[in-house]
Amino acid sequence: MATIDDIKYDDKGLVPAVLIDCDTRQVLMVAWMNAESLSITLDTGLATFWSRSRQELWTKGMTSGNLMHVRSITADCDCDTLLVEVHPDGPACHKGTVSCFTDPIEMPVRKDAIAAEAPTAKLADVLEDAAGRFDLHMHTTVSDGEASPEEMVEEAIGLGLSAIGITDHSFTDFDTEYCMGENAMDGYQAKLRRLALAYKDRITILCGMEQDMFSEPAPEGFDYLIGSAHYVEVPIEYAEAAEGHVSRDGAHCYVSVDETEDLFVKAAEACFGGDYIAFAEAYYQTVSDVIACTGADIIGHVDLFAKYNEGNRYFDEDDPRYVRAWQKACDKLLATGAIFEINQHGRSSGWRSVPYPAPAIYEYLQKRGARFIATSDAHSADELVGVWG
Repeated sequence: MATIDDIKYDDKGLVPAVLIDCDTRQVLMVAWMNAESLSITLDTGLATFWSRSRQELWTKGMTSGNLMHVRSITADCDCDTLLVEVHPDGPACHKGTVSCFTDPIEMPVRKDAIAAEAPTAKLADVLEDAAGRFDLHMHTTVSDGEASPEEMVEEAIGLGLSAIGITDHSFTDFDTEYCMGENAMDGYQAKLRRLALAYKDRITILCGMEQDMFSEPAPEGFDYLIGSAHYVEVPIEYAEAAEGHVSRDGAHCYVSVDETEDLFVKAAEACFGGDYIAFAEAYYQTVSDVIACTGADIIGHVDLFAKYNEGNRYFDEDDPRYVRAWQKACDKLLATGAIFEINQHGRSSGWRSVPYPAPAIYEYLQKRGARFIATSDAHSADELVGVWG
């Protein structure tokens, strides 16, 4: 058994002390003791330390009331570190948290190691589970969502979902505000694989991504992709007037159909002379190639172009030109065999009273044998609840 005379202090006369909760075994904090503070701790039973910044003794909790009552002190094998078991009167951290250790550092994990350990459920397994409730389109703080991946998983479990797919936005070099970072995909995949492993007994988690038409090809390692068109490419000379997004090389300009209503209107006026149907034709020409360009398994919100058109605000959705445009796109997409999503985000975000696709488009697709899945496209836990609660 060690005595206080066995303690080895550093060249400043200090020894690190690690405090843990004697009941929960949680690490609470790390501080420094000198011979005097250790002696006071042993005499009073209250954790007392030496402040390196203030150069004075201090008793933890003397100001806040969150005293640390010492139950035992153990030296390590070299007698140069102390383990102090305490019964805390309150939070150990000055920020009000139980422990000072609350900011995990993302550890790099080899992708092959993750793949070997992660559950083997894939998209086909989820789709074939007729009894399961699943949602394969949602976003987190990795891109433009409001909740962390963990928070979305916990919410989905609480709602009784059997499987989910997290599908943050692929990187687009011309618009980086809404998507994951350029070099984030490896870390993103590793994060979702770790979650799939941690939650495997409670819910199936697939690693997906919403792959934009104008992103670089997706790397390997995803369980599935949702192919989406959020932009229409227009001549570069329209960039300033339309407030378009210019590619990194300065050669391309893209206008968004769903970023904001003001930008949607500005793009229509600047690039198409106010002819919203011509704008729609350009969009549906773009979306018709979404599977060919992305190799995706699921077609995302096929009529996203109509997001701001509730009540035919900007154009008549029965206009023959508009109908021909979406029918031509749907015919091309049907030939790919990909799945169409019934996407609820237009409703949950308050822009539409019906999901994507609109009833006329849904009926057209259904009569031609399209496969569908229901998705939330949730960007927050509340939106997930709004669809599945």
